[in-house]
Amino acid sequence: GVELAEAIRQRGLAGKVLLPGFESDLANVYGALDICLCLFGAGLGGVGRTAYEAAICGKPVIATLPGARNSRTLSHERHGLLYEPEDMQGVQDGIESLVLNPVLRKELGQRVQREIGERHAPEHSAKKIAQIYAEMLWFKKAIGLGCAK
Repeated sequence: GVELAEAIRQRGLAGKVLLPGFESDLANVYGALDICLCLFGAGLGGVGRTAYEAAICGKPVIATLPGARNSRTLSHERHGLLYEPEDMQGVQDGIESLVLNPVLRKELGQRVQREIGERHAPEHSAKKIAQIYAEMLWFKKAIGLGCAK
C-alpha cells in the first residue's frame, strides 16, 4: 500500500488515482471517481470490498479475480470489466475503453448499482438484520422464552 501510494505520487498521478483503502471519507472518494479498480492477485477467492462499494455508488468496476468470467457476483461487460489477475494488458485495455466511452461508463455504473449495489447498501442490510431480530423475538415469545425489551 505505501509503496503503491509512493509510485502514484512519483508518476505525478496524486489526486488522479485514489486508493479508497487508505481514505476514511469513502462517500467523497467514490463521488470523485469515474472508474473503480479492484485488482487482486490469484490468492483471493472472490471479489473484494471495493467492488461492492463501487456498486453501491454506481461506479463501473474493473476487477481482477481468478475465474473472472465465471464470477457468481459480477458479470463481465454487464457490471464491469473482469480479468484474470495476470491479465494486465486486459486491465489496461479495459481502462482505456471506459475512459474513451463515457456512455459505457454510465451504463455499467447504473446497471451495477441497480443489480448489485442496492442489495449490498447499508440500508438494505440493516433492514434484513432488523427482520432477523424481530423474527427471533417472535419465536422466543412463541415458545415461552422470556425476552428483555
